[in-house]
Amino acid sequence: IGTTDDAELRAQRLESSLNLSFEPLRERDPAAAEMFVWLGRIPGGVPRALLGSIFGEDADAQVATLMRNHLVWEEGIDQRVGLPGPFRWYAQNREGEVLKEERRQELVLRTTRALAFWLDVWERRLGTGRSGEAYLHTEEDGQTLDELIPIADEEAMEHLADALRDWSRLMKYYGACSVAQLVLQSMNDRFAKRNRQSLGRAEVMQALGDLSLYRANFKEAEESYRQALACCDAVGHELGKANGLLAMGDLHLQLGQLYDARADYRESLRLFRIIGGGTGKANVLFGLGEVCVQLGEFDSARGYLAEAL
Repeated sequence: IGTTDDAELRAQRLESSLNLSFEPLRERDPAAAEMFVWLGRIPGGVPRALLGSIFGEDADAQVATLMRNHLVWEEGIDQRVGLPGPFRWYAQNREGEVLKEERRQELVLRTTRALAFWLDVWERRLGTGRSGEAYLHTEEDGQTLDELIPIADEEAMEHLADALRDWSRLMKYYGACSVAQLVLQSMNDRFAKRNRQSLGRAEVMQALGDLSLYRANFKEAEESYRQALACCDAVGHELGKANGLLAMGDLHLQLGQLYDARADYRESLRLFRIIGGGTGKANVLFGLGEVCVQLGEFDSARGYLAEAL
């Protein structure tokens, strides 16, 4: 909206104009008013397919009400429902009046869960015929995740970390690593302020390590992976530890540190054999096979690669 006198006047006029629509709506349909103010928190809008997960079974009726009052837009291939920038400013100013803190945290949790599911679906489509389509969602949803980081409680932070993990993989695929790194670091800073070692923090550190490795920042990658492993040790998450050791093995292999890579892979494989791991276990076996090839241990390499296949 701006801070100059002219901008202040425009803001006052906008507020007066929107009050004419919003105040009667708030009296007549509190659920639609609640949806409006929460959409102020979501810069990229909400895909129509997720509305019910966030706002409940009457979400479509609430959207229809907001559209009749010209308070929301809907656009894009996934029919995103959202607010224009100035409307978002107004909605955020009204949020405290409409949402009690308990309800706000419920909406944070519902939104992060929905986005975690949504981004997981698109992350699984990378490398398919719909990869290009996925990028259209990635940028918008990243803005929303960044907006939610400062206000998420501990439970929501774990779901937010899940969503950020998949979002960062999408961003890495499209070469937008710098943006992903900034948002992930913001999330890690939030964990650090709460002095929390958790699986969510491990996922954020693992994602930061993956981005650093992709950009050949090997020292940063190793530090991030070590922090991720420390989080997994602290919470006793063996699958996270197995994946972290796999990442460390990949890093050491890329650096030509073959004996360190083999030690990481072997420990990762030991854990995967206990807990199962599917693709993770196969990737460890391929890594061990590559190490053995480079060490000239061809019989061992054949054994690992045969098991991987």
